[in-house]
Amino acid sequence: MKSIAFAALSFTALIGVPAGSAQPLADSLFATVPFDFHAGRTVLPAGRYEVKRTVSNMIILHRPDGLASAFVVAAGRSRPESGELGGVLRFEHYRDQYLLTEVFAPDAASGLGIHAPKVWKEMKESVAAGDAPRTIEIAAFRGSAR
Repeated sequence: MKSIAFAALSFTALIGVPAGSAQPLADSLFATVPFDFHAGRTVLPAGRYEVKRTVSNMIILHRPDGLASAFVVAAGRSRPESGELGGVLRFEHYRDQYLLTEVFAPDAASGLGIHAPKVWKEMKESVAAGDAPRTIEIAAFRGSAR
């Protein structure tokens, strides 16, 4: 856990964000992702993840067992008009690849969208017209690492 805190402070120093502003805005979300996935340029293994949003609109994904973590820059995003306000991690699925694209906390009208890396955009463009991407949603809950 100390190494993740150090990494977060180091990263915020590199991008010029004051260290004090890297505190989470809300409670952590937890979700179990049953497949390996891309979070920005990082590939993360399947597993249970703690997801935090920082003041600087970064998303921190961390496995409570300490085996994987990632920091992803995100931008505000409105929730689609579906009537559902549950917590969700939303992924795009192309062939055998998954990309984390959005994070919404329970009861929140807005969330965060994650920009796709260039490699992902190029792969998406090379996909045949009949091989359209699918959206996959994984439930996310407030709680603890237990």
